[in-house]
Amino acid sequence: MKGLMNRNHKAGMFGLAAVMSVATLGCSGAAGGLGTAEAPMIVEATIRIDGVPVQNSTIPKGMGNSTVFHVRMDDPQGAGNVEWVQMHYSVPGQGMHRDQGMVQLHDDGQGCDEMPGDGHYCYEDGGTHGGMHDGHHQGDGFGCHGSGSMTGEYRYEFRGGDREGHESNPVVHVVRVE
Repeated sequence: MKGLMNRNHKAGMFGLAAVMSVATLGCSGAAGGLGTAEAPMIVEATIRIDGVPVQNSTIPKGMGNSTVFHVRMDDPQGAGNVEWVQMHYSVPGQGMHRDQGMVQLHDDGQGCDEMPGDGHYCYEDGGTHGGMHDGHHQGDGFGCHGSGSMTGEYRYEFRGGDREGHESNPVVHVVRVE
């Protein structure tokens, strides 16, 4: 960082502020891989266990009762233009095996989504390993909250798309369970 600051000192405070802003956005995962001006953009993606943010952290096994995956999506044509928001996951399985899959996040005012059509999408893994919860299939066991969760790295990648076929920036979060 010292070398970065020395190089940018000549460019002035504006140059340093611009570099720091880009570095901060790139590290957060919220603005990486920016698409075209017409494409939707994931503004925020969070993973919460019983309301506590855990994305990009190490947590103890059995931390809570449910994992909620939340994405705030912006689209230049409006929230109604977003067609889909998905989360692809890769979680520890038996032995060297990893369980992988994908779920759709919802913006319909049901379950963990508070208001339909507001650009906030969510999915809750209640850890029941199947079944229905507030009208949506929940509890597939890919969340990292339960006492039955396997230790290791849980990788979650969020993506979205609009009705014109534009795709959003991908956002990746990793949670390590010990």
